[in-house]
Amino acid sequence: MRPIIRSGDMVLIRRVSAPNLHRGDIVWFINTDGRVMAHRILSKHTRTGRVYFHTKGDAQVEYDPWTPAEKILGKIYQVEKSRTNRPPKILNLETPGWRVAGRLIAYFQIAFSKVVLAARSRLT
Repeated sequence: MRPIIRSGDMVLIRRVSAPNLHRGDIVWFINTDGRVMAHRILSKHTRTGRVYFHTKGDAQVEYDPWTPAEKILGKIYQVEKSRTNRPPKILNLETPGWRVAGRLIAYFQIAFSKVVLAARSRLT
């Protein structure tokens, strides 16, 4: 989840129900390979009574497969940035500014992926 979360940073996670997860939130979840990872929610969809999320890492181009709500372990709500020779910096991702930033990043990621994937398909 670079650049928001880097190696060495500490994150705080809380359980959140599916209706309270939104585009732009960073979630901790179990992917289709059974690995635990953190990625940003880009969209949410309800199909046959079940809620699914489309997620993607900020540094990736391709989306993850749809993730069912029961695979979401929690929402990352705080990041403690480790810094050399300085006290850690705390990012509270639940402030209004960070919520707006998360949504804007999600919209940017959607547009970026569409452009890159379209360009790839034309080059192959």
